[in-house]
Amino acid sequence: MNGRLHRLRSGDFRIFYTFEQPYISILALRRRDDDTYDEDMDVEFLGGLDPDFDEGQAVKAAQPDWERILAPKEFEKRQLPEPITEGLLAELNVPKECHARLLRIQTQEDLYECPGVADDYKLKIDEYMFERPLVEVLQQPDYLLTDVNDLLRYKEGELLGFLLKLSPEQEKYVTWGINASGPTLLKGGPGTGKSTIALYRVRSLVQELRKKGRNDFRILFTTYTNALVKSSEQLLQQLLGDDGRYVEVQTADKIVMKLLGRVGAISKFVDDYHLTHLVQQAVKQVSLAGNAVQQQAQRQALERLSSDYIQQEISQVIVARQIYSLQVYLATPRPGRVERLRDAQAAFAAAWRRDVAAGPGES
Repeated sequence: MNGRLHRLRSGDFRIFYTFEQPYISILALRRRDDDTYDEDMDVEFLGGLDPDFDEGQAVKAAQPDWERILAPKEFEKRQLPEPITEGLLAELNVPKECHARLLRIQTQEDLYECPGVADDYKLKIDEYMFERPLVEVLQQPDYLLTDVNDLLRYKEGELLGFLLKLSPEQEKYVTWGINASGPTLLKGGPGTGKSTIALYRVRSLVQELRKKGRNDFRILFTTYTNALVKSSEQLLQQLLGDDGRYVEVQTADKIVMKLLGRVGAISKFVDDYHLTHLVQQAVKQVSLAGNAVQQQAQRQALERLSSDYIQQEISQVIVARQIYSLQVYLATPRPGRVERLRDAQAAFAAAWRRDVAAGPGES
């Protein structure tokens, strides 16, 4: 590990960590009842501290290899080092409805195959029972602890999680265009850290406003679900401390409902079943150009597209981009969308959008 690994002995405990300014990264806390250090330096546990070890070739091990684990076993099952008890499950915040199934488990393989228990809880138990090689731990995401008391809150189940530590590449986006007069858009695939960058960017906004002598500001942080609201609030509280009172976290839907309520509008939401029915009716009733043969070909082309695909094309392309003409639609880039609604299909979509948009109070 290129000299980065350190170990601290505290009574019967051994703390393994790395230190790279300004972070101390805690990798593992292990209990050792012996007085010698030789047994601590277990080759399997440390991942084989080989001077020729190439960290870049280490397999990322945030999740077990379930395919290998669930494959037919031809070897003796690995016994758990200690029984699973009610007390242990309570300490690990495993829901009570899972206890009956887990209390009967005696081997690691049976733990992996236990039905009706979420993988996250299986992983918690597995990580408690069996030590992970530190080279595997190093491949897992780094979490940032800003308040030691959060450890106790997490243990009691009051804290949903910790902030992810940003990579150097991610850090540059936290302050990029921080003084821009218009909107700033960050794009990236799933798991690239967009949400985490957004949290840190709130802190940068607060710091920038403080530099300008502002103490009367408010920041709105929007997300999609109520569960994400709660977790975002906790993460922002960890990151901002007392300054968290200047930030309001809401779902976009709740903000829209609040605005509609202020102007006395009654919102009418169309559910998925009703929306699918509207699309099917529109396909049947749309007026098609040309002779009978041309109309039949156009209708068949429409019917080959599923209702779901047409709905997505309308909502994600036509409505989302406020497209009102066939010419603009046909010239619009459509990343991620495979088939374009051409000619009659597009005319149908534009007509459908116009008719639905004309209905008062519908969304």
